[in-house]
Amino acid sequence: RKGDFSYAAGNWRVYNVSAKSFKGDINLELSGRAPDDWMHMAVKLRGMQVGPLFLLSGERTQSPVVGRLDLDADLWADTKGDFFQTLSGTISTNVTNGVLFKLKILSRMLSLVDVSEWLNAQVPDPRVSGVPFRGITAQFAGEHGIFQTDDFLLDGPIMKITAAGSVNVAQSALD
Repeated sequence: RKGDFSYAAGNWRVYNVSAKSFKGDINLELSGRAPDDWMHMAVKLRGMQVGPLFLLSGERTQSPVVGRLDLDADLWADTKGDFFQTLSGTISTNVTNGVLFKLKILSRMLSLVDVSEWLNAQVPDPRVSGVPFRGITAQFAGEHGIFQTDDFLLDGPIMKITAAGSVNVAQSALD
């Protein structure tokens, strides 16, 4: 909807950018340095529908998660070299009131659970209907395209899941 731009001696800045997308708000600031082509990105998303974001690549026909996303990111990357290999910074996420659908890692975790317990509790099998949640939160910090978390939490009416690990954005790998 709006934004400002400045340029001086090869350095540039796009700031005061605000927009609405997927029923949420976006605030964005980008800046670049001429001497080394590094870029700084500060992003705030509030109340955005997370499902459609996963579908933007065109590689999926169904999103693995639905809910409302709040995200704060403060990132740096080299735009002249391998952008994702150099990506560094922090990301704070919170997704509320949604469902986590079948993902390979979720299926592996749920396969450890005794299915008869689901039936005895008269709860729909989350491997089929997904895992409803009140919130998914995590803080990530990373360098060179590898972002670590030790506080991932899925808090739902059926179960709570905690995790620690890393996401390698350059190689699309999850540990």
